[in-house]
Amino acid sequence: MTHAQERALERYNLHVYTEDFVAIQRQIRDGDAVKVGEQGTNTSVYKVMVQGIEALVVYNRRGKYVVTFLPRTWEKR
Repeated sequence: MTHAQERALERYNLHVYTEDFVAIQRQIRDGDAVKVGEQGTNTSVYKVMVQGIEALVVYNRRGKYVVTFLPRTWEKR
C-alpha cells in the first residue's frame, strides 16, 4: 500500500485504487478540481471528488501524481 493509499484510508476511510488516482489526475488536468493552496515548488493542494467523497490531496505537478491525502481539517497557511 502506498503512502497516499494509507492516508486515504486513515483520513477518509477510502480504499483508493489506480482508477481513482487516474480520475483525480483527470479532474486536475481538466480543471474540475479546485486548487486551494500550494505546498512547495512542485506541489499543490486540490479539492477533488473520490468515490463520491470530497477530499484534499497534495499533487506533484512535475511528476503528475498524488503525494498524499490531507486531513479534512487542513487549512491553508
